[in-house]
Amino acid sequence: MRWPWKKAPLPGDKDLLQALTQKNMEVCARILAQNPELTKVLFPGGISPLHFAIASSLPEAVALLLKAGADLKAGPISALWLAIMEDESQCLEALLNAGANPQTSDNQGTPPLCFAAQMGLNKVVAALLAHGADLNARDAEGDTPLMCAASNSNKETVTILLAAGANPHQRNFDGMSALDKAIKPDVWALLNQAGMLDK
Repeated sequence: MRWPWKKAPLPGDKDLLQALTQKNMEVCARILAQNPELTKVLFPGGISPLHFAIASSLPEAVALLLKAGADLKAGPISALWLAIMEDESQCLEALLNAGANPQTSDNQGTPPLCFAAQMGLNKVVAALLAHGADLNARDAEGDTPLMCAASNSNKETVTILLAAGANPHQRNFDGMSALDKAIKPDVWALLNQAGMLDK
């Protein structure tokens, strides 16, 4: 995937980069108000201002850029997926509040919640759930977020998903449940108890 635009340098692009680097949100807001087209420039290295803000842990800048018209889907990786992979839950919240789809799978067919659960990114998991991510979404192997968390021994993530209502009885395309995929005894016990209570 390529950037949908290839802009020549615009007046103010260096000022915007400097303001973001210095985390000066007042200056960022003023620059973007004067020229919203700066959301479409590429900084050195081919990174957009929105991606730069996410990678720099600047949720306020993310919100400012989105308000100015930054494209949620532009780039070789979407802003949503960058925030998830970088474990930037506050930036993710800003993106979701601006309308990013919490169900958007990557090019391997992995739903965001499955990836976050597999990696144990609990703040990301909570943000996705708060914005309506499907608890029982499936990846290319048919694994649900609960299965992904269980197979990677992420007990806290398993607890969060069960509390949110994840179905412990679902099975993947190989017929395995989250209980079958649990490795650590404490995760297995947690899922076993949840399965018994759910019957």
